[in-house]
This record gives sequence, C-alpha cells and structure tokens, in this order.
Amino acid sequence: MFEKKTIKEKLEQSPPELFWWRRWAKRAATGALLSNKPEVTGGEGTHVLLMKRADRPGDPWAGDMSFPGGRMDPEDKIIYTTVLREFEEEVGFKLATGADYLGRLPDTMARPPRWNRRPFVVATFVFWQTEIPDFKPDPVEVADLVWLPLQFLADRNNRETMVWKRQDMEVDLPCYWYGEYRLWGLTLRMLDDFLYRLDV
Repeated sequence: MFEKKTIKEKLEQSPPELFWWRRWAKRAATGALLSNKPEVTGGEGTHVLLMKRADRPGDPWAGDMSFPGGRMDPEDKIIYTTVLREFEEEVGFKLATGADYLGRLPDTMARPPRWNRRPFVVATFVFWQTEIPDFKPDPVEVADLVWLPLQFLADRNNRETMVWKRQDMEVDLPCYWYGEYRLWGLTLRMLDDFLYRLDV
C-alpha cells in the first residue's frame, strides 16, 4: 500500500489542483519525506518525517507539528526551489541528492491565527529517502524531528477530537496523538489528502 512505486503511480494518476492565482499571493513550500528503512525511521513500514516547530516569537504555528518548509524568497525562481532550500535550512538534509521526487499535493491556503495577517498558498512536494540522512535541525526553528508511520494515520481508530479555541469561539477538530506529539490543522489536512490520493 505504501510502497514507493505505488505512491508515485497514485500521485501521477491524480494531478494536484493548483490555485490559478498562486503567483500573485504570498507562497510557501513544504516537503513530505518518506522512508521505509527501519534503520532510519526506527520502525517497520513507511513513515513520513514531521518536525515539531520551536517555540519562538512571531511564529503563529510555534509548537505545532508540520512538514519542514517555509516561505518563498524573492531569489527562488520557482516554488520547487523553495522546498529544496527550506528543507535543507531547517533539518540539514538535501532533498536534491538524498531523495527521489514522487509528486506534488494540491495547493493549500494557510491562514495565520491572527486575523490581520494575509493568507498564503502552500505547495507540498513528496519525496522518498534514498540516502541515509544525517539530520542537523536548526534549533531556532525545530524543536524535534519525528518519523510518523503512515499506517498509524490510515487507522481511523487512532483519530481523536480536540477543542480549538479563539477568543469566545470553540470548534471541535480532528487530531492524532502519537506519543507526546499532537498532529492537527493544516498538516493533518495535507496528510488526509495524501492518503485519499492513495485510496486509503
């Protein structure tokens, strides 16, 4: 189900929906790195790499789980360049030489928790690890790295509900707890879409 060849074929069969107006919006890119090597992930089966964002002022998603990535710089000619640069800056791993590109997920619109901030478009690219990574996380941006089994996400019995609060509003949202790590929000939406495209 979660083999490299199968994932690549499924992504090719389901072209991502891209916002036509993306080039006129603020943009960011993230990388979903997959691996099925137990010596890398610490477990059996295919895993996806997530990072816990460091607690730092100005980051609206501080402390959340996310894919490595970040905002597009003016020097980035295309958004794919952004994911290669940001991934290396955050976790110290070169996707261009240490992983194979499998495909792209649909664009996602991210809206920072503060109402006065403009939303931006996030592009997510999927990779398969080919070289044993020697991660060097940036402590300013990364609190921890976690390999999460895709089979854990595919099992809906592991899915829970959390209460999201903003001012006087409360909303029930889906989440997963993987040990001490809570996965929810934007990254969970991306992973849900990824698994949907794999017919899971």
